[in-house]
Amino acid sequence: MGNALAVILGAVEREKAVPFLFTGSRNHRGIRPELAEVREVKAMMAVIDRELENYKSLAELDFRAGYVAGRIYEKEAAGCITPGHKQDLINILYTKYETIRGLESWGAGCGL
Repeated sequence: MGNALAVILGAVEREKAVPFLFTGSRNHRGIRPELAEVREVKAMMAVIDRELENYKSLAELDFRAGYVAGRIYEKEAAGCITPGHKQDLINILYTKYETIRGLESWGAGCGL
């Protein structure tokens, strides 16, 4: 834009100048793989929280935990997350699941 404006105003020598391209997040169209992986992990953590948040029965809680575990395995199979992140997400999922299930089954004094 600066070169075009300069040419309109009469600076013909700038017509052949190479424009300066800013390098930054606004002009960067691709996504770096490590940032995409971090974004996928954060998204899966949000899915874990959202799916285990609203349930009507223990059977539905069991189903939702299995469903989210399947999604985590699919993300790892597709190459979106590493096996280490997959294991961490599974551990987070089942820790929350066991805590909720224990509280529902045995109440607040369940000794977790």
